[in-house]
Amino acid sequence: NALTGTLPSVLESISSLRHLDLSEQASLGRGLKGSLLSFSNQTELTEVFLQHNSFEGPIPPNFLSNVRKNALVTVDLRYNMLNETIPVQLGDFEQMNLYVSSNLIEGIPQSLCSKNWNGGDVAKNGCDGLLCAKGTFNAFGRATNGVDCFECDDPTHSQYFGNTFCGSAVEHQSLIFLYRSFGGPNWKSDNNWLRSDDHCTWEGITCWTNGDLKGLVQRIELPDNNLVGEMPFALIWQLEGLNYIDLSKNDISIPFSLIANAVNLETIILSETNTDSLEGIEVSFF
Repeated sequence: NALTGTLPSVLESISSLRHLDLSEQASLGRGLKGSLLSFSNQTELTEVFLQHNSFEGPIPPNFLSNVRKNALVTVDLRYNMLNETIPVQLGDFEQMNLYVSSNLIEGIPQSLCSKNWNGGDVAKNGCDGLLCAKGTFNAFGRATNGVDCFECDDPTHSQYFGNTFCGSAVEHQSLIFLYRSFGGPNWKSDNNWLRSDDHCTWEGITCWTNGDLKGLVQRIELPDNNLVGEMPFALIWQLEGLNYIDLSKNDISIPFSLIANAVNLETIILSETNTDSLEGIEVSFF
């Protein structure tokens, strides 16, 4: 679909609604816009997927207010233009997966930062488990599964909570993550890796030298280089300028869960590796 317009208020009158998925509309067009409905009349609506749209304004304070508080509730509002503070009232839920990165969120109530939400990420990482703090970022916009939030020195990406991008900084951290995940110190050759602040000089990394993508990573070429290991999250798919990657003939496994972000990718070579699943590709592109 390529839905546009606002959410019809009649949705709130469907008392039996349990699952709502109108996500990814902005990926196909302008997407849905306007204010977020509160869905305060529903009692069984435990799954709401509205990510990748153009909703704006605050999350209503009575959002899902009549849903059972002992139910596991999953709400995905990533990649919209929602602002202000996450409603403190959501703290009434015992279990919740709340994904709100890449919005314009300005505050997180401290009382939410000790909840056992997001698969335990909040209990483990505090507020960062909900959203990376202002001035920090990572590819998920929150601390999860050992991926911390990194400092972002770019003031244009430091005004809000939950940043998933910080100019070229995301590229640098993504390559460091690749190096550490795949046993970099034991590679056959790792010239300049981590020894130079300019990752464009690291062996196997080629950056664009002109055009709109100048300075961004263009190619990753590390075939038959004794890369070993599994990468829990392939942050390299966050590289906006990446159009060629060759990691063939290495003892590695690499996931595809973020590959939709690699908008310029043209060539992937993973032959003779341990990668045995294409899960994520079909979700991202079909």
